[in-house]
Amino acid sequence: MSYSLELYQLDWQQLAGVIGSGDQELVAAIDAASDPRMFEQPDPAGQRILWRKVVEALIVGRRGQEIRVRAQDPTFQEEVSDLTALAMCGIIRAQGTQVGTLDHSSSSGELFRDEFLGALPSKIGLPGKPEEIVSRPLSGLVHPLYPSWGGLTKFEIDQVFRTVSIENLPLFDDSDLDGWLYDFVDSLTAVQEQNSDLVTLYL
Repeated sequence: MSYSLELYQLDWQQLAGVIGSGDQELVAAIDAASDPRMFEQPDPAGQRILWRKVVEALIVGRRGQEIRVRAQDPTFQEEVSDLTALAMCGIIRAQGTQVGTLDHSSSSGELFRDEFLGALPSKIGLPGKPEEIVSRPLSGLVHPLYPSWGGLTKFEIDQVFRTVSIENLPLFDDSDLDGWLYDFVDSLTAVQEQNSDLVTLYL
């Protein structure tokens, strides 16, 4: 089994503006762009119907309107259900521009999470905690298991490039770790060029 850290250029304020926006056309667009692999057996068609209802609730329903209001409080945080997490994946994928993907197998999961993500902030001068790259509230919403989302602000990305560049990276001297590092910083470069935030999906 494999896992991916998908990297998206996506302004956090733009993403927050989707929740509770009342945009029914956006619901249809997200549904049309959804990845069929998100919906599990034995009833993927039934799960997709439920998923769309959750997407609709987040964008045009009372649930989304409540989150939109509560998310104005920077301390607001709510753990969401698995189905709501899949709905957030659909929203992020539809709203963002994908700039990269870091893949790893089940067997290299500890290497990726502990040795790569765990060391990444100190390697490239990131403020904050390593786990924020893959697990951070967006509109106050978090999901503690797979899938999760996180990211970096424009300010944090600028901090990185005050410390490193793609031509001068402090390498790990391990081919897997160095490959992930190059891909991550290359993706950050694409995001910074657009003066945007980074949003990640880990799934």
